Amino acid sequence: MYTVILVAIIYHVFSIYYSGVGGFNNEISESILIHSTLDLVVNILVLLVVKARFPTFFENVNVYFNENYIKTFHRYRWFLFGLVIYTGYLASQSFQLILLGIPRHELMQEYGTGGFSYMLISGFFKMLFPFVFFFNTSLKLRLLATVGLLLTIILTASRSELMYVIGFYIILLVFSKGYKKVMWLGAIAASMIFLAIISTIFLQNRPITDGFGALSDMTRTVFQYRAYSYYLAQYSMEASTGGEKVLFPFLGYIAEFFSRLFSSLSRPIDSDFVSHLHVLGFGNETGRPFLANVLYPWWSWFVGAFGSLGLILKGLYCFILLAFCIAGRFLFTFVILLSFVIFGTAGAHPLLTLTHTLAVATCFFVDFFVFLNVRYFKGRIYS
Repeated sequence: MYTVILVAIIYHVFSIYYSGVGGFNNEISESILIHSTLDLVVNILVLLVVKARFPTFFENVNVYFNENYIKTFHRYRWFLFGLVIYTGYLASQSFQLILLGIPRHELMQEYGTGGFSYMLISGFFKMLFPFVFFFNTSLKLRLLATVGLLLTIILTASRSELMYVIGFYIILLVFSKGYKKVMWLGAIAASMIFLAIISTIFLQNRPITDGFGALSDMTRTVFQYRAYSYYLAQYSMEASTGGEKVLFPFLGYIAEFFSRLFSSLSRPIDSDFVSHLHVLGFGNETGRPFLANVLYPWWSWFVGAFGSLGLILKGLYCFILLAFCIAGRFLFTFVILLSFVIFGTAGAHPLLTLTHTLAVATCFFVDFFVFLNVRYFKGRIYS
């Protein structure tokens, strides 16, 4: 667990440090620094309280996953195999466009490779992969998860999927009692870095020098992108003031969707708001512009709507969500929500967009399916 906390602190400190040396036009405001640091403290406290309040859940999670999730996955392995085949079909279409020299942004915008199917498939395999390698699963299941993840990467020629995989594996370390799983993290990270190099060379049509520079590029990009959120926080805080956004910190896209149905919003949090690019500066090493969007941090919506006390409200809300997942033994949902809690100080709202919402919904659906399977189809549940 302490490895997870250490990584969260490193993310926060180095992202702030990079904002000062990376080439950003302005310094992060003092208010943002204070609120983001307090949010990190609250997030860590939430994790510690959850761990102390529900010790049995953390002690039995390995047995529970093996006896319920793995058995369910093996029982419906034909579905997993079919999903991999379908993902392969979508990836083959994408790969043909890549061979024709179509750039990544056109794959998603003009050819629709980042559509609804991708959102669901990506959310599933990004979570399945770290789970099957963290817990003791069969070679067949690990192979299906690996192939599914590789095909998902091909689908949109994106390396960002790999960072999510590493992040989810780090969160799973809260269930680890020794250093063996931490050592596995190195192997997972090395594998993801290798895939990043391959995707840079063959999928993003960049020269081989860029491929071998993927390691430093990924490291720099992690802290660069996280630094974006400290600047974007000001915009989300301003957008969430007023009574019409009182539900957005809690429900995000879902609240905004229904609000637009029944009323005319003065400041809609729509695709135009989320995808609008803010020029924050130019990289000292690359010279490329810092174009920031999407990473409007979760805590900023609470602070904008409720003031500084919103951080406490967010902490209580996160505790309730995590407690709900623990009560239902919803492991996928627990991990994805905890990732937004622990790493969310410099990350987006978990329900900011339809893509975010579907990722969480996919995890919930998998958990609920396992719950139904073990409850009604001769499965087994450990309390």
